[in-house]
Amino acid sequence: MPQARPSSGNRMNPFQYHRHLRRTVRYVDSHISEPIRAIDVAREVGLSPSYFSAYFCKITGTGFKDWLSAKRVASAKRLLGESDKPIYQIAEDAGFGSVSSFERVFKKLEQMSPSAYRRMQQTGAQKKTRMNSKDLPIGP
Repeated sequence: MPQARPSSGNRMNPFQYHRHLRRTVRYVDSHISEPIRAIDVAREVGLSPSYFSAYFCKITGTGFKDWLSAKRVASAKRLLGESDKPIYQIAEDAGFGSVSSFERVFKKLEQMSPSAYRRMQQTGAQKKTRMNSKDLPIGP
């Protein structure tokens, strides 16, 4: 298996240095709302499924399925903060098979429900707006 290259910083981003991982990210990003299986990604990046799984885990330190779940939750968080779409639509757009699996995975990774996360984002945005409007100069 390819070895990780050292980086100039303390933490290395393996996705920056490994061609197969960069291709994996591109594939997942362009298919995030669809069902994605490791076997499909392996085929897409030109590796056997067993080698892809071992390679991915060795280089990233996590399994593909866990990484994909985190990627889907990150996509959902962006949608929750930027849109008023209903939770079921965000679950679908982020590629979760059902609202219940979306809520379960989201809560496991974020320690709160998607609805609570959205409320927190909306409250934070309102506070930021109020704070910024107070800080605006009112003129001479």
